[in-house]
Amino acid sequence: MVIGIDLATMKGQTCLCKLQKEPTVCEINTIDSIVEFVKEAKPEIVAMDAPLRFPNGNIRGEEEGLYKLGISVFPPQMPGMKKLTERAKKLKEKLNEFSLVEVYPHATKKILGLELSKNDINDAYVCALTGFLHLKNFTKVLGKRLVIPSPIIFDKSC
Repeated sequence: MVIGIDLATMKGQTCLCKLQKEPTVCEINTIDSIVEFVKEAKPEIVAMDAPLRFPNGNIRGEEEGLYKLGISVFPPQMPGMKKLTERAKKLKEKLNEFSLVEVYPHATKKILGLELSKNDINDAYVCALTGFLHLKNFTKVLGKRLVIPSPIIFDKSC
């Protein structure tokens, strides 16, 4: 079982998707509620749409890898992203007993050719889908932790 998290800053609702046979989606917001949800579910992997670390220099390897693939992204040190990154780091500390990966739903949708509208529920589902693909070894890692579907495996020209 996989959990996808579309993490929000405190202003919005965090959307979680538990992916088993059928996806289950819920919206919660406090760090403690998210941790409780994950601990009760006991997933094999947690895939979160939020940067899990700040860069040591100007840019992380995660964003650099996305730029090379032609995928746009906001860096974690941008003002709006900074709060999200700080929140993700706190959540990461509390979920240290679980396998946690950073994912980017926009990248997954672009690589797989998925045409889903941009909203929290779809993004949480795509996070979970990316986590599932990672469990099946159909992904690659950019930088230290950003998991994306392997573009080679999902080559549309085949």
